[in-house]
Amino acid sequence: MKKEFLTSIESIRGIAVLLVFCAHTLQHWNSIFKADTAEIIYLYLFTFHFDFGKLGVYIFFLISGYLIPFHDRERNEVTAQHFLTRRFYRIVPLYLLSIPIGIYFEHMAFGSSFSANALALNALLIPNFFSEPFALNVYWTLQIEMVFYLLIAIFLKRDLTREGSNLLIFLLVGSIICAELFRSLHRLTPEFYQFGELAKITGAISFIFLGSFIRKISNKTISKSELFIFSTYVFYLSVYWPIKNLIKLKIETGASAFSFLVPALAIFIFGYSIKLLRKRRIKPLEYLGMTSYSFYLFHSPAIYITKIFFASYFLEQAGNWNNLFCFVTASFSLGLLFSHFGFKYIEERFRIR
Repeated sequence: MKKEFLTSIESIRGIAVLLVFCAHTLQHWNSIFKADTAEIIYLYLFTFHFDFGKLGVYIFFLISGYLIPFHDRERNEVTAQHFLTRRFYRIVPLYLLSIPIGIYFEHMAFGSSFSANALALNALLIPNFFSEPFALNVYWTLQIEMVFYLLIAIFLKRDLTREGSNLLIFLLVGSIICAELFRSLHRLTPEFYQFGELAKITGAISFIFLGSFIRKISNKTISKSELFIFSTYVFYLSVYWPIKNLIKLKIETGASAFSFLVPALAIFIFGYSIKLLRKRRIKPLEYLGMTSYSFYLFHSPAIYITKIFFASYFLEQAGNWNNLFCFVTASFSLGLLFSHFGFKYIEERFRIR
């Protein structure tokens, strides 16, 4: 795999994790000050209405679809055991380390209890199926990624990357059908909330596979049938679904009307960034992308630490941009520090090349 290709992907990861960080930081800032100045209110509302956090997560999903089905095959490493082993050591050690940190800073530090049952279910990454909270709110995306990895491992012997293969269509359409089926079951039997969780997972996986279609488009190996399915689904996400929801006003409590446009915006940003960042290198973004998994896990504890230890100072000085800058800088610096150690001493030591 060409170096400029890898660096462009790392830079896009950096953009994605910055979007998530900005959304969470401003959310916590607003919880301290209740948006203390008009300008900061507008900034907060901008990130809220365009749902920067979800936008960053969707870009991460596209990256997974763009890379995962292709990467090991290009290295001639196509056994399911090797694939899952690499994914396990890439994800699990740092994830397990983050659980007690998340329990303390997202729960216990604010007086919330966290049961032993919830701890055990978090270790298995399934607490939401048993009405227990995630130790860190970002874990729901890891759950989706792990299901995606299992799905890829099942079909790893079948080359879904080759030209003329219909397997990618099968997986995309199958995940869409499953998502709609689980949504229907959840509406019919709302007491079985697990159907709602399964609908979220399968719906997100259908979006991840769009990244694989984008890869085939960039490699010029996409068939006409794949291009038709891809274009139809992108049209659905970009035009039909937003208009349908806006007309029927099916907006969740506290959600923004613009959030319906987030999937389409993620596709546009991802596709454009691949071309743009292949031609130019932005080393800070590359580094942030390289450590993005650690930063993604530890940015929330970093924000909580800043909030706990410095909130009184910020409240005394409320009402100016300097304090917002200090809050963001302190949170970001702590996040970088935690992610550096997590990447260097956990990710790198456990990663299988």
